[in-house]
Amino acid sequence: MVILSAGHRVARELPPGISRILELFARVVQTGDGRDLQAELARVPPDIVPPLWEPADIYGWKVQATMYLRDGSLWWLVHAARKNERTPSEKDLVFLDKILDCLGAVPARHVIIGPRSSPPGEELLPFGWWTWQNRDQLYDVQVNKDKKRAADKIRIVPLGTRETDGYSAIPDARADEEES
Repeated sequence: MVILSAGHRVARELPPGISRILELFARVVQTGDGRDLQAELARVPPDIVPPLWEPADIYGWKVQATMYLRDGSLWWLVHAARKNERTPSEKDLVFLDKILDCLGAVPARHVIIGPRSSPPGEELLPFGWWTWQNRDQLYDVQVNKDKKRAADKIRIVPLGTRETDGYSAIPDARADEEES
């Protein structure tokens, strides 16, 4: 099971640079024309405050996941790339689908661009981007600084779990910003 612990606590709208990159990829998939893509990607300015990415290396894929806000709802954004940049095999794609499924995606429906969206006759892309609205259980991180063992200082619990035994929830970062 993969948990982006407390990701919902720091979720914000996607930064403009990432939004622009996703728009460019979606356009390429829709039109099949990627001739100027590299030049357009090079012109996208870096985001001043990038999202908080949760990285993982799984089944030969470098996966990064984050949660973001869109229209007041929590959404996932996942980027996956082959570790060795070679064209993925069918077995690689099966493993990628398992990773995405574990996160809550329907790979074919939630893809922006991915290995299977390569133009006919072209090699499969060694990367992809997916996004979908979160429908799964959210989790919270509770901390007890008085515990002796490091492993006992933090616990991950379902959102809304009562604070007990000296544990307290990490406050919502967005609430602090809204009060300012």
